[in-house]
Amino acid sequence: MIEFELTPKHAGIVIWGDTWSLQAMYELIHKINESSPIIEDKEGFFLGLAQSHVEKVINSRCRYFIDLPPKERLKMLPAVLESLDPMYEILGKHFAAGRPDAISVATFKRYADDSLEWPEFRW
Repeated sequence: MIEFELTPKHAGIVIWGDTWSLQAMYELIHKINESSPIIEDKEGFFLGLAQSHVEKVINSRCRYFIDLPPKERLKMLPAVLESLDPMYEILGKHFAAGRPDAISVATFKRYADDSLEWPEFRW
């Protein structure tokens, strides 16, 4: 399921949903972009709609997981998977309440920066 809301000053929309729905939307936008005779600039605004929020979420979780010490990975895996819940950013404080293994939303935001180098994987 995909949901959206207007941004505070109505300059755009915020879209969220489960991973599969967002991926389907991403693929649909790319297919429309490729097939449409009306869209002349194939790298332009319309394709920008498909800039994958899903990809950013997955990459931030992967970077975090790889950066963990090897002995911590198995212990933290359930918390990383739980963070894929589409409501995690909105309800992050509730997910983390009283749980020492919970991962803060701020932690993932640090790993979401695309300019960051990927951490070296350590076995």
